Amino acid sequence: MVFDSLINFKNYINLHPQFRDVYNFLLNNNTKDIPFGKHKVNTLGCFAGVDEYITKVPSEGFIEFHRKYIDVQIILQGAEKIGICHKDSTSELEFDEEKDFGKLKGKTDFITLRENYFVIFFPHDGHMPQLNEGSIPARVKKMVIKVPVEEKYSD
Repeated sequence: MVFDSLINFKNYINLHPQFRDVYNFLLNNNTKDIPFGKHKVNTLGCFAGVDEYITKVPSEGFIEFHRKYIDVQIILQGAEKIGICHKDSTSELEFDEEKDFGKLKGKTDFITLRENYFVIFFPHDGHMPQLNEGSIPARVKKMVIKVPVEEKYSD
């Protein structure tokens, strides 16, 4: 897991071959005004999804993980608490290969993701997003950039 300010994203572009494309996508788009929906980041399978939701209490959430994609999560408006854990410290409940989405059971620590910050979750990172920052639910606009774990090559 990586948790840092967006102004430092360039420091992480060598962690994965497609992180440079993510960095360029962020530089070339006004993220505050990016519309809801799916956006192509490159031709190698990397894409961004922009959504809006109301945060919830931890008892309504669950720990998730992915095998095929790395998540780069960026808060565009608002703030949320995210439960975090290492997958090895949990029990796997289920996994949907087609959706690349699994659920885990275990304990988490928490971080608060605010505007102008990002977090990168790798396949070994469990995460429970969309939680109330405080005691009151709040509206959050968030971008999740999905980066394929395995490099795909274009012809």
